[in-house]
Amino acid sequence: WIDSQNHRLNIDLVSNSGNYALIFPFFLLSALMIFGNIFYDMENSKLRLNGIIAINLSALMLLICSRNFMQVLVAVCIIDVLSLFIINDIEAKKRYIFYNLLADMGLFTLFAIIWGQTESYDLSALSEYNKSFCYPNLSVIILLLCVFIKSGLFLFQSALLNLSGLSFNRLITVSFCSTPVAGILLLSKTYPLLEVSGYAVPFLQVFAGLSILWGFLGAVSIDDIKEKTIYFNIMLYALVFGLMSVNHAQALAILPWLLVLGYLFNNLWVMVTISASNEVFVSNMGGFVHSIKISFIIGLLLFFALTQTLLKDLTPENKWWIWGTLGAVLLASAHVLRQVFLGKTNADERVWAFLKNSSFFFWLPIVGVIAYIIYSDNFYTKEVFYVFGVFLLCVVIGPLRWLDKIYDSEKIQAADLFNDIYEVLFIAPIKILGRILWLTIDFLIIERTIISSLSGSMAFMVSVSKKIHNGSKLSWLLFTFLGLAVTIGVFYWKGVK
Repeated sequence: WIDSQNHRLNIDLVSNSGNYALIFPFFLLSALMIFGNIFYDMENSKLRLNGIIAINLSALMLLICSRNFMQVLVAVCIIDVLSLFIINDIEAKKRYIFYNLLADMGLFTLFAIIWGQTESYDLSALSEYNKSFCYPNLSVIILLLCVFIKSGLFLFQSALLNLSGLSFNRLITVSFCSTPVAGILLLSKTYPLLEVSGYAVPFLQVFAGLSILWGFLGAVSIDDIKEKTIYFNIMLYALVFGLMSVNHAQALAILPWLLVLGYLFNNLWVMVTISASNEVFVSNMGGFVHSIKISFIIGLLLFFALTQTLLKDLTPENKWWIWGTLGAVLLASAHVLRQVFLGKTNADERVWAFLKNSSFFFWLPIVGVIAYIIYSDNFYTKEVFYVFGVFLLCVVIGPLRWLDKIYDSEKIQAADLFNDIYEVLFIAPIKILGRILWLTIDFLIIERTIISSLSGSMAFMVSVSKKIHNGSKLSWLLFTFLGLAVTIGVFYWKGVK
């Protein structure tokens, strides 16, 4: 790839079981997305979008197979650029560019620091950096912040939430085949670097835990089903990071099916909105179970498959992450399913007139994948059925139904808490500082002191020049003597020299 006197880098496309396991879910998801886009009426550029998804799959393969920093950075940047073509909302694109440019520059800085210390591009040497690294804590913090920004974890979720302005198929494409999962793969590739700092794992766990909590709060309180979907996805990303913090290898083993199940959960909400004539507000739904039973059954099966997948990999070291996330997803998904299918209906006549199960081509692939996951897991312990029983009970009873009234609060629905926090903590102080600097530096020092002094000096010189150049005989004599003096001086100086 790069062959020079000082640097030699190859493009690595390594064929092994580990890479196959990570490529498989993205291949399956890309195929399902391309197939689904064909029948999604809200998409106007189906061929172009499907082509971008295919190219994006190649970029993900490049990232998964990478064994050097340059290939990681290039693959991540390619995924970022392709996402810009997927995101067709201007405001969402602006915020996406800002966040990911910041993360990419952070990665560039990190890899420059590492290369400056080791003069090596290889990822395999990361485990040796704790012996010679000069800035371990700084490097780990840069890495984790870049990963958090890309995956939209707590404090950095604004770029993801802005994606609610996209059509559902594009939102899902970005969520499961683009930047957020690239952040997970990036941390997986550079995970040995976390060993050089004792702050790395606690820092990762704190952000993952807060992200699960924040995702749960958003999933049960926000009315827009697209934003609910994003909050569910944030919980999924945070769970993967939490599992990585305790056992990296196990997290990679469970990652493929978690991504597939997350994608299927997203498609459940797509089916609901299609059936409800593209209605996206949960407060305008309710009582749909009689008309779209298939979607309701798929929702129940999805949670059963998720419970199987998580509890099958339950260990003493990850039990808190799995049980905590499973509990949050149980309450949130049961709450939403009850509102949509069993709750009091608030749908208008238009929605009821066209309410029906989505196309056969939408739900059949989903049912097939769910059936395969449930069958292949072959994990039917009593804990799985206990959790599923609690889930069914929550769907019927609705322990969080008192939160329904939050949907009527425009203040809560329109609130952008972190934007307000950034405004108070960063933007407002910067504006105040800028005002102070403008008054002191620009106005007092530059305008009133320096510029005024120069202006006064120039005015004096112009006044003197006017008096000298007034055309009088005295001015003529003065300039004649000055010219003679200059001439004599020049001859004298040349003669002396």
